[in-house]
Amino acid sequence: MPAPTVARSAGLLALAGAAALAHRRVLRIEQHDCWPPEADAVASDDALAATEAFIARTGARARDAPLEFAWSTAATIEPWIDGASFFPRILADVEAARSSVHILMFGWREGEIGTRMAALLERKLQEGVEVRVIVDGLGSRPYGAARPMFTRLAAAGARIVVNDVLPPDRDGLFPDGQHVDWLHDELGRSDHRKLYVIDGRVGWTGGAGLEDHFHDGRFHDVMVRVTGDVVRQLQAAFVVSFHGYGGVPAAATFPGASRSRTIAAPRRSCSPSASPAASWRRRARSQSRSRARVSASTS
Repeated sequence: MPAPTVARSAGLLALAGAAALAHRRVLRIEQHDCWPPEADAVASDDALAATEAFIARTGARARDAPLEFAWSTAATIEPWIDGASFFPRILADVEAARSSVHILMFGWREGEIGTRMAALLERKLQEGVEVRVIVDGLGSRPYGAARPMFTRLAAAGARIVVNDVLPPDRDGLFPDGQHVDWLHDELGRSDHRKLYVIDGRVGWTGGAGLEDHFHDGRFHDVMVRVTGDVVRQLQAAFVVSFHGYGGVPAAATFPGASRSRTIAAPRRSCSPSASPAASWRRRARSQSRSRARVSASTS
C-alpha cells in the first residue's frame, strides 16, 4: 500500500477514535438542576475556605470544579448593554487593578478589543499585578490564529490555562508548561462563562466575549458589574477552575473571607444547561414555599 494511503488511513482511524471517545464522554455528562441551592451551598463568607479545600484535594480536576453557591448579596449591581457601554468600563477597572486580574473567557480573539485587553494586561504585569487567565480552546483559538497574542501575554508573565473541548486535552500552563491529559476529561465540557475579577473586589459577568462583533455593535449582549460579598464567590469560581485546568494555585484575595469553616468537597457538578422545565419546576416550588411563608407570617 502506498505511503500516502497508509498515512491517510492512519489519520482517519485516529480521527474516528477521537470522535468516538468524545461522543462517549459527552453522553456520560450528567446535567443537574442547581437552583435553588442546597442548604450547604458555599456562601460568600465560605468562599476562601471552599477554595482552599478544593486545592487541598488529591487529584482534583476541572470536572470537579463547579461549586454550588448560596444566595449572596452585592453592594452594587450595574448592568451595561452593548460593548460600547461595557468595554470601556471593564478596561477602566483592569487599568485600576493593584493586585490581581483574573479573566475566564469563552471567545477571546485577536481582534481590536482582544489585543487591546492583552496589551493592557501586559502593562499591568510590568506594574507587578498578577494576571491569570482561563480561555477555551475552541472559541478563543489559542492554538491557532490567537496563539501569538496569548504567547506574548504568557511571556509577559500571565498564567494561562486552556479548556480543551476537543482532543487533545492539555493541562497546565500555556504554552510551554502543558502536558497531555490522557483521561481527556474535558472533552465535550465547554466552559462558556465570561468572568472578570479585579483585586478580589470588583466582578464582571455576562454574555459577551472579547470579540469585535460585541465591540462594534454587530452582536448585542449585557455585562453586569458587581461589588460586595458576591465577588468572593466569583473569585472562588475562578480559582477552583484555574486549579482544575492545571494552573498554579492562586494566592487570590478574598476580602473579609474566613478560614474558620470546614467545607466538604462538592457532591456533584452543577450544569447551567440542565433541563429548563426542571429548573422552572424547582423555581416554582421555591416561590410557592416563599409565598406560603409570607402568607403564614402575615395572617
